[in-house]
Amino acid sequence: MIKINNLIKEYKNRTVVDVKELSIPNNMIFGIVGGNGSGKSTLLKIIAELLPQTSGTISRDVALDEMVYLFQKPHMFNTSVYHNIAYPLKFRKFNKNIIEEKVNQMIDLFDLKHIKDQNALSLSGGESQKVNLARALVFDPKWILLDEPTANIDPKSTMQIEKILKSIEMNMVIVTHSLNQAKRLCDQVAVMAEGQILEVNTPEIALKNEVLVYV
Repeated sequence: MIKINNLIKEYKNRTVVDVKELSIPNNMIFGIVGGNGSGKSTLLKIIAELLPQTSGTISRDVALDEMVYLFQKPHMFNTSVYHNIAYPLKFRKFNKNIIEEKVNQMIDLFDLKHIKDQNALSLSGGESQKVNLARALVFDPKWILLDEPTANIDPKSTMQIEKILKSIEMNMVIVTHSLNQAKRLCDQVAVMAEGQILEVNTPEIALKNEVLVYV
């Protein structure tokens, strides 16, 4: 579980995140939903320790090297799709046979066999995001944090990625501005506006309460 207490993030004398209390349970897809400038991406970066908080505490039941953060825009290495996916395993010095087995599992899961030898820099947006997600999952992290994982990609790739995310049994936090995506993916959502949490509930109840109409 991830627990947040009295978390403040200030930027240029302006408070951009002010979360009194938030608990993100294990074994679910937890959404952070809000409009542009609501603070949702900033909060996710603080959870991943990519940004420092001004004050407050975050406690986690997992080491940081067992968490993985996916940026909205994928960064591909100048090598093949196969070697992009293999990178986290090589970095952690996995056995060559295990690397091959795990990478091929990801290639099958994300339907990437036809492009596995292609240079990753030449991929479309949807293909890049699939490779990005495959690379993140290949070493079996305990938590995965996703910042708008389907932004700016085609509807077909979006549905493929959502289907895979729903099939994975993993602790997951996803930032999205899309109410429809939150309803399709998330078990619970925290609704943010102006840096604060307005409500934590199921997407359906949050919508019924009309909270999501205003973000």
